[in-house]
Amino acid sequence: MKRMFVPFVVLVLHGMASPGWAGSREQIVTGTGNFTTQLTTISETLQPPCVQLLTRTGQAEFSGFITNALGSSQLDSRAILDACADPAQGTIRSEFRLEGATVAGLTGDLVIEIHAFFEGNVALPSGVRTRGHGTITGISGQLKGAGGTFQFLGQRTLSSSFATYFTEIHLK
Repeated sequence: MKRMFVPFVVLVLHGMASPGWAGSREQIVTGTGNFTTQLTTISETLQPPCVQLLTRTGQAEFSGFITNALGSSQLDSRAILDACADPAQGTIRSEFRLEGATVAGLTGDLVIEIHAFFEGNVALPSGVRTRGHGTITGISGQLKGAGGTFQFLGQRTLSSSFATYFTEIHLK
């Protein structure tokens, strides 16, 4: 058997980096937590009559990796509820605006935009189960320029709502 030797060359590049690497102060942080909401809902019957457009406004309180005070947020949401068959189901698009939020020891304003799916009935003990994902954007303070992803699972009944989240944020 004849052995063949193949030259192996290691090329070391010194002082070259992709944009955002050398001298970059970007840091990726991840974390989990919970949030609750307090909402007022206005419903509009669509066609067919078993479908409704739900417009929700209120506040959200985050704990864990992202924190904010309950009085320092605005939540605007639109949902389409299909109750034509059991279980009821629908889609949600929401925007959370958190003033003075804290992430990884940094404080500033955040916008969290989510798209979600839900199934169930808030009037039943099991409530409505929700799952979704979205984006986070830092708009002021030490969080300005930050961006990342957000995903969550939650449950809502007539008396309360509760969700668990995971987020990955690129801090600038």
